[in-house]
Amino acid sequence: MTNMSPSASANPDQHAGAGAPERIRVLIADDDAPFRRALGAILSSEPDIEIAGDAADGEAAVAQATLCSPQVVLMDVRMPVLGGIEAARVLNEIHPSSKVVMLTVSDEDEDLLASIKAGASGYVLKTSALDEIVDVVRQVFAGNAVLSPSMASKVLSELASMARRSEGLAAQPQLTNQELQILQHVTLGLTTREVGLKLDLQESTVKHHVGNVVQKFHVQARIAAALTELQTQDS
Repeated sequence: MTNMSPSASANPDQHAGAGAPERIRVLIADDDAPFRRALGAILSSEPDIEIAGDAADGEAAVAQATLCSPQVVLMDVRMPVLGGIEAARVLNEIHPSSKVVMLTVSDEDEDLLASIKAGASGYVLKTSALDEIVDVVRQVFAGNAVLSPSMASKVLSELASMARRSEGLAAQPQLTNQELQILQHVTLGLTTREVGLKLDLQESTVKHHVGNVVQKFHVQARIAAALTELQTQDS
């Protein structure tokens, strides 16, 4: 799974601490009941993770999240009643502390962009091994962005193409000064929270500007930052 660094793939004991362990509360939203049960069984067997609830459609996921306040929501993209992307958008507005990871069989660019614009912190293919999804939960809980390898390739290709079309970020006239400043920070590996602290901005304001960059460049800056960090570690 892309963006899995030694420091981020923490030992469960590190999550637990000396006293009562802090467990990551996870909500699983997927209309595939067998997959939902299998994923729930794997996650609940981890000492630092607990299942806060589950849902079979997007509307139920929003209702469950309101009741159980999960820290991470694993959300299927395509579900009945209310789709996963729209449910992620609603959750990002009413429960922004819940980090949403889209689980999907789709590697379409349109779904990736829509998910990111909806506020998702990750986009992971269902074909990933279940134990890799466990690592994704920890990564997102720690504040990182996560992307499946096939989608990582798409983002890197687009970044390379974008770089060839311009002579650097400053040559992009459609970016405002603040968008450019934020993008320069996140592409160095900073999370939206860290950028907010550095620039004296609310994290929600940083996310808003990142969303604008996403619309203009069709690329998600936080994921680009995660990929940049991975390349640096591997070099």
